[in-house]
Amino acid sequence: MTGPDRRRGLRTAIAALVAPEIRAWNGERPLPVVFWLYGVAASVVLGTLYATSVFLEQHRLEQGLLLLFAAYSIWLPVSIWRSALRSTSPWAVPARWLSLAWGANAFLLLGFRQLDLIARCLAG
Repeated sequence: MTGPDRRRGLRTAIAALVAPEIRAWNGERPLPVVFWLYGVAASVVLGTLYATSVFLEQHRLEQGLLLLFAAYSIWLPVSIWRSALRSTSPWAVPARWLSLAWGANAFLLLGFRQLDLIARCLAG
């Protein structure tokens, strides 16, 4: 396989891998899937990984997880909001408001955790 063919194949594989997340971003996934699977379950996994990195004092991993969590905290509320707009569930409006609360909380949490990480790295 030549260079351009290999890159094309890699792009195709990545596109197929993240297709469900792109559909969620566009509001094309069911609200329960986006809220419970991508929201609640994924948050538990990310939170556990982050807490483990703090406990083990793995500052590079912690910084990487903060960056991942920042991207996730943009993607998730938008995905929930858009999925809720297409949903007929009575939970659609509370889900939209919870997505706003998530975004605000995540912004504050990320800011304070980043400041704490900087302080710990500077302290040695």
